[in-house]
Amino acid sequence: MTTLAKLVSFVDDGPWCGTKPPGHPPRPGLLESLIRRSVNDVALNPQPLPPGPPPEIAAYLWQSVQLYQLGQIAAGAKVSGNLAEALTGAGETIFEDYCGTVPISVLIQWLLHHPPPPPPPWLDVIAQSVTTVLVASKLGGDVGKQLQGAAVSVIQGEIIQAKAAGRSAAAA
Repeated sequence: MTTLAKLVSFVDDGPWCGTKPPGHPPRPGLLESLIRRSVNDVALNPQPLPPGPPPEIAAYLWQSVQLYQLGQIAAGAKVSGNLAEALTGAGETIFEDYCGTVPISVLIQWLLHHPPPPPPPWLDVIAQSVTTVLVASKLGGDVGKQLQGAAVSVIQGEIIQAKAAGRSAAAA
């Protein structure tokens, strides 16, 4: 499993604190003592939040996660062609190019403490096109095939433009 796949799995599952494993009830009073101790520790020794990622790294991180998730949606819907592979591949490429050298523990900390930035317009277009592909696959017939083909073409064009923009930004 790639690092991006692990990170997406973490994002999908969510960092749910306080969920007890089945069969292990909490000890009476343990939660209250932990809260009291934590509040006292924070009051005595305040720690700053970990610094956020540089804005461009955070944007690339979330873009790669969203592209990978869209690829998983397309794969789950069994969309014909290589759309799912193209989306997950684009996500992995962005991740490796911009976030691949950052340890996964740091990436998880960033994800926990910083909300995602708004997606760029090209990513919104891809997300809407994936929705169109899903609808077209259910529609079937000639109209469904034409709609699906057009949406896939839009997705491929947006991925190509995003890669070109990324290359020109990296060269600058």
